Amino acid sequence: MVLVGGPGTNLLTQELNDYLPVKFNMMPSEQGYLFGGFVSQKTRRVYVADSVGVVAKIVNPWDSNKRVIVLAGNRAVGTKACVLALTNFWKNP
Repeated sequence: MVLVGGPGTNLLTQELNDYLPVKFNMMPSEQGYLFGGFVSQKTRRVYVADSVGVVAKIVNPWDSNKRVIVLAGNRAVGTKACVLALTNFWKNP
């Protein structure tokens, strides 16, 4: 499964947020959620730039024999950066 878009535009990405190594900082509000960038689970560093995104390959939480690839940014430009990175540099480790 390949998911494109952050939790504000892709509900499956929102469901998988707890499984990502760099999680979206989602704060409940009256309008739904406010997003405060990404938080690295390893370093606790916060990434808030609009052009920042995450490309992650994780175990599918609904079927551990499969994987999910997530391409998601803080904003649309961050998601676009993820797609360009994957399509232009997929052969590099």
